[in-house]
Amino acid sequence: MPPPELSALRLHRPPFAAQTPVSGWPPLASVKPWHTEYTLVFVVDRTHSRFLLGHKKRGMGCGLYNGYGGKPEASETMLDCAIRELQACRVSNNHIRSNIISRQEESGLVTNKNDIRLKGLLLTSRPTSSDNAVKSLLRIHIYECTSWSGDPIETEEMAPEWFTPDNLPLERMWPEARKYVPVVLDSILHGASNDLFLARVDYAYLTAESAPTALPPLHAQSVLFEEDAEIVRQPMERLSGWYMTFTGADNLLKFNATVG
Repeated sequence: MPPPELSALRLHRPPFAAQTPVSGWPPLASVKPWHTEYTLVFVVDRTHSRFLLGHKKRGMGCGLYNGYGGKPEASETMLDCAIRELQACRVSNNHIRSNIISRQEESGLVTNKNDIRLKGLLLTSRPTSSDNAVKSLLRIHIYECTSWSGDPIETEEMAPEWFTPDNLPLERMWPEARKYVPVVLDSILHGASNDLFLARVDYAYLTAESAPTALPPLHAQSVLFEEDAEIVRQPMERLSGWYMTFTGADNLLKFNATVG
C-alpha cells in the first residue's frame, strides 16, 4: 500500500520497490521536519558506463558509499548546494603533498547549473525514541550530473571510486540505498531524464524477527554490519517500510509542496 500522500497523486506507474511499514505509514502531519534538508548528487559517466561514489571516511555514514551531497548554507538554494558539493576548491599547502584537499565536502569536479539536474526526492521518517512515538522527516533532493571537468579528488571526508553497474558496493550502503541506487543510476545512465525518482522510507525500532527485511540496522551515525545473537533480539532502528517509483515533474512538484 502506498503512503496516503502518494495515493493522492494518482501515480500511473507501479513502484519498483514497495513494503508497507510494520505499523503503517505515519501521517506526514505527525512527523516533524528534520532540522535541515540535504542534497545528494550522483555522477554518471555515460561514455564508459560507470558511476562515481564517495567512501565516507568520517562523520555521518562513516564506512558507507554514497553520492556527494550535504546541507545548504544560509540563503543557498538546493541546486546551488548540489553544485557547491562538487566544486573544486583551493588546495591548502599542507594537503598538496598528500593530494587530499582541505575542504571536506568537495569532490574536485567542476560543474555549473547546466550540468546538474534534479532527479528526484526521497523522504525518510526516523524515530526520535525507542518507542517510535515521535518521528522526524528527512528530505533529500537527488540530482544527476553527467557532464563536468576535472578529476575526482580525495578529501578529508570522502574517497572517490568509480564503479560499473555490476560491481556497485551495495553491501556498504544505507539500507534503503541498496533498493533504489541501482535503479536510479541505471535511469541516469540511459538518459531517462523525464523519469523522476519519488520515494518515501520509514524506519522504526524493531527486532530482527519483527523487521520486514534482513538488512542491517542503523547504529550511531552509520550501519551495524555485524550482529551477535544478543543484539538481534534487541529493538534497533531498522528499515520498516519503503515505496519507490518514478513519476513526472508535475507530480514531484505537487509532492514536494505537500510536504511543506
